[in-house]
Parts: sequence; C-alpha cells; structure tokens
Amino acid sequence: MREALMHKSMKRPISVATVPVCMGTWTDANGLYLAFNSNMVCDLASLMVEPDLKFSEDVIRQYTAQLLIGLETLHDVGVAYRNMNPENIMLDDNGYCQLHDFRYAKQIDDMRTYTLCGTAEYTAPEMVSAQGHSFGVDIWGLGILLYEMLYGITPFACDDLENDKDVVLAVYSKISRYDRKDLVFPTTEDRSKEVGDLLYQILNQSPYERLGCQGAIDIKTGGSVIRNHPWFASIDWVQIAAGVQKAPHVNEIRQKAAQLYDTATPLVLEPYTDSSTWFDGF
Repeated sequence: MREALMHKSMKRPISVATVPVCMGTWTDANGLYLAFNSNMVCDLASLMVEPDLKFSEDVIRQYTAQLLIGLETLHDVGVAYRNMNPENIMLDDNGYCQLHDFRYAKQIDDMRTYTLCGTAEYTAPEMVSAQGHSFGVDIWGLGILLYEMLYGITPFACDDLENDKDVVLAVYSKISRYDRKDLVFPTTEDRSKEVGDLLYQILNQSPYERLGCQGAIDIKTGGSVIRNHPWFASIDWVQIAAGVQKAPHVNEIRQKAAQLYDTATPLVLEPYTDSSTWFDGF
C-alpha cells in the first residue's frame, strides 16, 4: 500500500529509462497489483550468478551508469530510494535496470530521516549510527553494489555465522567501525585503477565527504559529479537516460522472458467482495 502511494505521489513525471512509471493499480480477491510501463524480466542477482555470463568491467560500467541516472532522478524529486541490492533491481526486456521496488523509499526533500532499513550489507554508516541520513545512503548503496558486481562479494559480508540475526548484527558492527583506508580489493579479479579510485571516493564513511553527496552538478554531463569520474569517460549519459543505448546481455534476458511467458499461468481476476477498507484508494 505504502509503495503504491509513493509511486502515485511523485512530484513530477519520471522520464528516464531506469525508473518505470506506475500506470495503474487495482485489487481483486487474490491480491493488490501495480502495473508499470516496463516489461520486467529478472533481477540483477540472477544474472550475476549465471555461470555463462561474464560481468566484464564494461558491462558493470553500463549497469552502474543506469542506476546512477535512476537515483539522480529520484533524488531530483526528493525521494530517497534506500533499497539498493541486486535482488531488488529488475532488468527489463531492453536490458535496463529498473528501480521499481519502493518499499523503503521515502519523500525527504531537504530533510534528514532516521529509520534503519534496507539490506544490512548495503547500509550506510550514517544510517547504522542513527546520525540521520539523506540521499547519500543511496550513493553508498550504489558503491556497495558496484563492489559486489566487480568482486562477487560485498565489503561487509559475514558468512561464518549461522543465525541470521547474528549475521545482521555482525555486519552492522563492521560498518560502524569502517574507515575507507581499510577498504580491500580482492585480487581474484583484474580490475582497473579507475574503478578502484571511484569506489574509494564513493565508499567514504563520511556522507559530507562522499563523492556525489554535496549536491554539486557537473555542467558537462548534466548530472551528479560522479558522472565526471574518469571511469565513466566512455558513457553516453543522454543515450542511457533515454534508453536508446544498447544494454548488456539483452539476448539472454529476452530468452528468459520467452521462457517465463511459455510457462506462465494466465492471470484471472476474481471479483472482490471483502468489506475490508484498509486498502481503499489503492
């Protein structure tokens, strides 16, 4: 319900390829539904674990640029996304990342907020320490996702504990003690110095010093100063925002879409007769 209201209450129409527009909502006897102007096929996580798909640095650069444009767009209308992780990012049949899951999104405009939410390993230090946070938590989350796409693990993973609650607490403890001088890059992957520098600047424990968190605009690229980092030198920001730049792994994603279509159960809407009113206006 809250997610639907967030989609409906956007201050301005969204017109970039990475934030799908909610076209309508409805209910029936089986559930609540949201319809988007995007054919979402699979989540990013499922591609990251495909043994036959190679996430080269060029592929990762495109996905990171797509997500940065989406976050910039949400921030421009005063919305903090707060839900970055590969399981929550869908890919459409054109190969573009879709920021659609607004369960933790919040209209904050120029204010700070204090709710601890999202995926533990992607949580920014200022959120863990309850200092109050703003749009910078999304920039941090993008940095963690970039790290995971590059190396297959997040910097704060704790896989040696069995209890989920203990894992979460251990992750928060790691984040609360984090200093970027301790940031380690695994040697299992040969990655460029430029992407290492970008991570070093984005994964700054201080939101006041974190790249892209000062509200500065890069005039040349028309967006966050992050766009001007050398690692993004080959990116055409206008084409990606418009959704006309060819995206990675389109053929594989469309094959997945065809398989899902062939095995899907037809949706049959059933009349709703319950007298509950908690979702009136959905």
